[in-house]
Amino acid sequence: ADDKPSRPTNWTRTPESTVVPGTQFFGLWFTDQVTPAPAVPLNHVLQLSLWARSIIYHHPTAQVHLFVQIGTVSPTDPHLRSIAGLNVIPISHVSELLAGTPAARPFVPRGSPAEVSDLVRLAVLYKWGGTWIDIDDILIGPVR
Repeated sequence: ADDKPSRPTNWTRTPESTVVPGTQFFGLWFTDQVTPAPAVPLNHVLQLSLWARSIIYHHPTAQVHLFVQIGTVSPTDPHLRSIAGLNVIPISHVSELLAGTPAARPFVPRGSPAEVSDLVRLAVLYKWGGTWIDIDDILIGPVR
């Protein structure tokens, strides 16, 4: 059986399964209040933009993968679309990220959002390696 994780069909680029440190970064934007994409507050979109730009500034050849909840931030938002190296990946449920990992099971988020986020971080890094950077963090220097 092929143990390489499959990618959702809506991804524009696939995260690499083996990476050189500092070349692949991940983040997640999920909310319990689905707001239609045009109504997402500008400050949230700008935060995502600053997050991605800070990574790419310090790692110009990096691939930055931002998982977003379908119906919230649009991959075509002009603040994000213009960032070379940023891959905005819409997902419908965090279980998509858990697939192909030891955490893959019928997933019912019973924990706090922080606990669910921790599980997603582990699953993403398990599948693709790389570096996880929370979206409320801004890099002030390269990750070594």
